[in-house]
Amino acid sequence: MGSALALGVAVTLALMVVAAELWILPALTGLPREVYLMGFAARAEEVPEEPVNPMGFTGVVPTRERPDGTVRVLTLGGSVLFNRRVTERLQKRLERSASGRVEVVGAALRSHTTWSSVLKYGLLAEHGFDYVLICHGINDLYANHVAREDFRDDYSHLEPWYRRGWLLDRSIVARVLYNELVWRRPGRVQNGARMASADVFSRNLTGLVREVRSDGGTPILVSFPWWIPPDYTHERFMNGELAYNNPERYDYCPVKLWGQVRYVRRGLAQHNLAIRAVARTEKVPLIDAERALRDDPALFGDVCHPSEMGTEILVDLIGDFFERRGRLDPDPASRGAAPGKL
Repeated sequence: MGSALALGVAVTLALMVVAAELWILPALTGLPREVYLMGFAARAEEVPEEPVNPMGFTGVVPTRERPDGTVRVLTLGGSVLFNRRVTERLQKRLERSASGRVEVVGAALRSHTTWSSVLKYGLLAEHGFDYVLICHGINDLYANHVAREDFRDDYSHLEPWYRRGWLLDRSIVARVLYNELVWRRPGRVQNGARMASADVFSRNLTGLVREVRSDGGTPILVSFPWWIPPDYTHERFMNGELAYNNPERYDYCPVKLWGQVRYVRRGLAQHNLAIRAVARTEKVPLIDAERALRDDPALFGDVCHPSEMGTEILVDLIGDFFERRGRLDPDPASRGAAPGKL
């Protein structure tokens, strides 16, 4: 009787795990299974002010088979290419330059780092993108606020989703258990890792560039726009006394979210130097958003988020970049253009 009961309990538990894995948890995530397991997507209810699609990104949900005559563009980065409906605006702007259909998939999301983009591209690469716009700068600075011995190149000290593994990448049950019960955040130490992110930042960008090219696409780097006025203080920022152009306080973030003012200034300068170095070394096209928006308070809503006016300029900058180099060509033979050219 005892062994039969034990067997019954074991079978019941096994069935419960299977049900949780295949039906219950996937339904609760609100995302496609593979997207949820990748870990870096958004749910519509998390950002109601932006049009997140069922895949957890913005813009088009790409089909596995690309429609004939279609050019596909992917954006990777943080909120600079996400806020204020950048994907939607970019879709309309690029359609003006295209001879055929354009599909813009916006995988740039708030708080994401270069390593987030590596993971997202690994999931999305199968959709065959002609162009991949990559804009990162500030969010990797989060990673340095731990003791140097706690810093991990895969940023797994930042949050549990950065930790990858055969089981974690395939099982929702394992992922939930790890995230909730196993992973622990190390203590915060202001810049304790001493800008260790700079090397990781460069490696991740270089890896992305090479991966996109190996898949037949053209990577395009975007320098990171930012502005911190000389008279910046946290109190003046919170009181709205600085020259930022953000009357609605849309995604209004203080510098201290990423660290002390001097640290953030230095870190953003270093990361932009890294972007330019990767562009030169890998012969990658560079859209210089930092230079285009530099030092004009009307173009910023805070340290790193373009204002409404700044967003218009950023989208036009990208659109003009394509126009100056000829139309968006839907011919598949044009994919994987010569390095540094469109």
